Amino acid sequence: MILNEQELIESLRKYASQSSLEFFEYDHSKQTGSVVDQIRLFSQARVILGVHGGAQSNMNFAASSTIIIEIMPFRSEQSTIPVVCSLSNPNELRPCVGYIYYVQSQLLNHSYWILPTPVGANDNLHVNLIHTQQLLDSLPKTF
Repeated sequence: MILNEQELIESLRKYASQSSLEFFEYDHSKQTGSVVDQIRLFSQARVILGVHGGAQSNMNFAASSTIIIEIMPFRSEQSTIPVVCSLSNPNELRPCVGYIYYVQSQLLNHSYWILPTPVGANDNLHVNLIHTQQLLDSLPKTF
């Protein structure tokens, strides 16, 4: 759960308005439309921002050059690297699910960005709005 979700949404609304984009909040648990509606929505997206998870796979429907911003949770006490997987044996090679959306974005010719975000109590997130705004401000305005 994003603890400062409303502040993040307001920041994203402001960015969308200033960038001549339409803001749309997508919550996969509340969607009642068809798969075709979902594909149509994400095929028109220019920027997709979300927490690492299954709903992020909707980026597969997005056009080439869509900007993907993944909020990547990590436990700061365990690692300084924002990954959601760990290898118990460093000599064993296996895929790391933590970077699956990065790989997908590269295959789909998307522009991928990551917002590492430490996980707090009860696995909740507090997204750093300053870092988020800095990232948004650095994005190319090619919409």
